[in-house]
Parts: sequence; structure tokens; C-alpha cells
Amino acid sequence: MPIEAAAKFMQSLHYGSAEWQEIYSSDRNTIEGQNGFLKDGAHESLKDATRRRVRGYTAQYLLITVLVAAGNLRKIDKFVSDLLSQETVEQQLEKRQRKLDTRSKRKNRESRVGRWGDYKPPPPATKPVTE
Repeated sequence: MPIEAAAKFMQSLHYGSAEWQEIYSSDRNTIEGQNGFLKDGAHESLKDATRRRVRGYTAQYLLITVLVAAGNLRKIDKFVSDLLSQETVEQQLEKRQRKLDTRSKRKNRESRVGRWGDYKPPPPATKPVTE
């Protein structure tokens, strides 16, 4: 058996299992969130190549590095300003609870179609009894 065929069985976590979902969903969300943050057209707009009109890979890499650094500085600035804000602990807890409520509605995994690892086929259709 070639190694490629057995590679999925060599992972420490089985793909699609509950443990895999718990670990990789947050990691993936973090990366996708950062990508969306950097591609935001109002700020760094990394997705828009027309904002980096230079020739050559090196110049492109340099400009992308500067844009990523600017995005990171913007995140740090927001973090510090949030720390210095005058919100009370109760206001912060209320805001957090609103976010969690929104997320729980959006990511309701119990009613989601196509969840990993818990697919149950529908029950077989029963034929009506005719007499």
C-alpha cells in the first residue's frame, strides 16, 4: 500500500472526528479571520493587486509585508484603545454575551446539515398499507 493511501490514518486525530473539529475549527477561523481582515478594501486591501503597482516578485513581497505589518499595527492599536476604554465590567460582559448569543444562532451545529462525523441517513420510507 502506498504511503499516500494510508496517510490519513497516520494523523493523531481522525479527520472529521469531534476532537478534530474542536481543534481545527478554531485554528481555521483564526486564519480565515486574519485573511479577511487583511483583504478589507477599506484598509490594507491585500486582495486588490492594483494597489501594488510594482514589477517583480521581490517588490510585491516587500509591499505585502508592509501591508501585513500595517494591519498588525492596526490590530495592536485597537487592542490598546479597547484596554484604555472606559467600559465597565458589566458592559463588557453584556457585549460579550450578545456576541455569544449571535454566534450560537449562527453556528448551531445541532441542526446543521452536513456536520462531520455524525451523519445519520434518513429512516427508510414506509409504504402506506393498502387493504
